[in-house]
Amino acid sequence: MELKITKQEVISAIIIALLAAALGFWGGMEYKTYQIRSAIVQATKEVVSNLDSQTAKTKDETIKTQMATLIPDGEMYYNQNNSSYSGFCDADSECNKAEESIDANLPSNAMIADHIKTDGQAWCAIVKSLNTDKGGWCVDSRGYKGKPSAGSCSEASYSCD
Repeated sequence: MELKITKQEVISAIIIALLAAALGFWGGMEYKTYQIRSAIVQATKEVVSNLDSQTAKTKDETIKTQMATLIPDGEMYYNQNNSSYSGFCDADSECNKAEESIDANLPSNAMIADHIKTDGQAWCAIVKSLNTDKGGWCVDSRGYKGKPSAGSCSEASYSCD
C-alpha cells in the first residue's frame, strides 16, 4: 500500500509541530483553539504561496535555459545544411523537440513561437509571457537572449532587439 501525502499536509504538520513547541516554550500563556487554528491556517497559506512562487520562478529559469540552447543548435543546423536555417524548427527537429519541452513549463495562456526567414538566413523564437515575468523572453540566430523589444521576433523582424 502506497502512502500519499500532499505538500499541504506536510507543511501543515510542520507548522503544527512548531506551534506546539512554541506553546510549550511559552507555557504560561493561554491560547484559545480558534487562535491557534487561525495562526496555523495563515502560516500554511504563506508557506504554500512562497513555494508556488519559487516553482514558477524555477519554471521561468528552465524556459530561459532551454531557449538559450536553441542558439548553438541553430548554428550546428546552419553549418550542416548548406548555410541555411530553413527547416530548423520543422517537425522532428531539435528545435521542435526543445519547443515541446519549453511548452511544458509555460503558463497555460502562453506559447512559444518561432520565425525563420524565407531565405533561411535568420531565425528567432519568442515567449511573450512567462510564469512570473510578463515581459517574455527571446532568442535569435545572432546569439541574442533576453527580453524582446516591441515588435521583435515576427515575420517582419527575425531578431529579438
